[in-house]
Amino acid sequence: MEDSMDMDNIAPLRPQNFLFGCELKADKRE
Repeated sequence: MEDSMDMDNIAPLRPQNFLFGCELKADKRE
């Protein structure tokens, strides 16, 4: 959850990017 801060920074700017990034991080984790 170290990228949590990074996500918070992107979320307000581009909510879609946030969702896309979330999926990417989840995919990378597995």
